[in-house]
Amino acid sequence: MSRKKTPKMYWSLWELVSFFESFSHLMLAGLPLLQALSILKVHGVRPSEQQLIAQLEQKLTQGFSFAKSWQEVTRESLSSALFSVAEESGAFALMLKHITQYAKSQLAWRRLWWQALRYPLFLCGLTLLLILLLCVWVIPQFASLYESFHVKLPQLTQWIVQAGQSMQHHGLQLMAVIGVSIAIMFFFRRHSYVQPYLYRCQRAFSLYRRAEELRFWHAVALLLNAGLSLKKSIQVCQGLFQTLSMQQAMRLLLQQLKHGVRLSVILRQNRLFSPSLIAMMAMAEESGQLSSLLLAYVEQGITEMQLRMDALKTWAEPLVLCLVGILVGVVLIALYLPMVELGKWV
Repeated sequence: MSRKKTPKMYWSLWELVSFFESFSHLMLAGLPLLQALSILKVHGVRPSEQQLIAQLEQKLTQGFSFAKSWQEVTRESLSSALFSVAEESGAFALMLKHITQYAKSQLAWRRLWWQALRYPLFLCGLTLLLILLLCVWVIPQFASLYESFHVKLPQLTQWIVQAGQSMQHHGLQLMAVIGVSIAIMFFFRRHSYVQPYLYRCQRAFSLYRRAEELRFWHAVALLLNAGLSLKKSIQVCQGLFQTLSMQQAMRLLLQQLKHGVRLSVILRQNRLFSPSLIAMMAMAEESGQLSSLLLAYVEQGITEMQLRMDALKTWAEPLVLCLVGILVGVVLIALYLPMVELGKWV
């Protein structure tokens, strides 16, 4: 008897792109909410999305609003806030279209990062597998061969042999410790004790900081278009961005805005935000078109990020390949170096 699958309780926006797109088309066509959900439940969605729709229908039949039902089922902050505003304003279908566009941009970001990192990650994994094979199988055979000939090993070879023996005896324990550490960091990445260490790692990657900044202002622009104030938009984003740098920046923005400080002045005090954004905010304060200028800034930033990611791929792939070749070459040279001493005996 097959066991019933536990419904997914936490969703990211990029995971919901296909659902948003189909749902948006049906709502823009003028179908009632429950009828649109019923159609999606039967046609063209994954099993996980069918469970999502079933949970939504259950909440709706209990008398909850769609925004409240969506919040309890998905635990996704930004879309829940936008759905709440849409129900109050009556522009549900239009808001769903905006959410779909934002979700597609999040999926595009994810694909962009994966395209840039998949080849270096593949090479690193292949290198680790090769080194593990050398340490477990090749190096012990060379060590026993040299011991039988009583050859004095060079210092580099001694280091490699010792590392191989240590890996052979304690490799599984080391891999288990690394795996458990990564799992702990993943499950407790939002904990206050873990956040400072993650922030130090994230701070070293300017591309990651830039991507987080663009995601933040894109979300703010979307909330502003929905009719929320700037303070309320930043408060909603506090539940969306969990990195320490963004949390500190949002707290600073909210504190200074409460005291009536202009947004462009606040941004100059925080190094997280770029000078082009500060200039854009100054123009927005004069023209009153904050949301449209933010969207223009995000589009410009996305184009810049795509160029930087292409440059990263251009340099990262040969660099990682060279590092892999050097590492494997050093190991092989160290193993075959004592053969010179054996050749003198012949």
